[in-house]
Amino acid sequence: MFIQFFHKELTAIKALQQQLIKVYEGYIEKDYFLDEKVEALIQAIIDHYKAKNEEQHITWGQSLLAELKTAKRGIHPFTLERVTIRRNDLCMTTCYKIIQNTNDKLSAENSRITSKLTDAFSLLKQIVLTAMQMNAITLVELKKANSQKNKEKIWSKILAIEGMQQHTRNLIVMVSQPDIIILLEELRESF
Repeated sequence: MFIQFFHKELTAIKALQQQLIKVYEGYIEKDYFLDEKVEALIQAIIDHYKAKNEEQHITWGQSLLAELKTAKRGIHPFTLERVTIRRNDLCMTTCYKIIQNTNDKLSAENSRITSKLTDAFSLLKQIVLTAMQMNAITLVELKKANSQKNKEKIWSKILAIEGMQQHTRNLIVMVSQPDIIILLEELRESF
């Protein structure tokens, strides 16, 4: 079973959100090339989901791209009627709808991933505190674990603790090994 690397995904989503902010700025400034910026954003989103092989999100992105291209050809993307006047307004309105839709999608993804990582952090904190109570690891040992190798050693020690397998298994199923190491660093810094 493949477990998603949530920190990497969150970084990618935040990068797409930064690109979205620039597109919003273009809309606010009535940028003449807004449609090209929106198209580039949608293409970046499609490429992101293609790399992850997520057909549902790819289809969503391609649907937005089709709406934009339809509006650029002078056809209203919802009524499919040809527009002969105020074509630029149609394009701007379509861009705005796409920007809003994209914002909703990226915000939902960001929230979903952040929530998953928050839950994993809480579980990891419980696991580490239990390991400390069982004297399997010490606070000093955790504080000194400032390299990835040291964090991996601590995690290996925790995995070897008798009676902790159910809790560690729950965490392993929730997030990837690299996520656990990053969360260990966040936990180390919080002590």
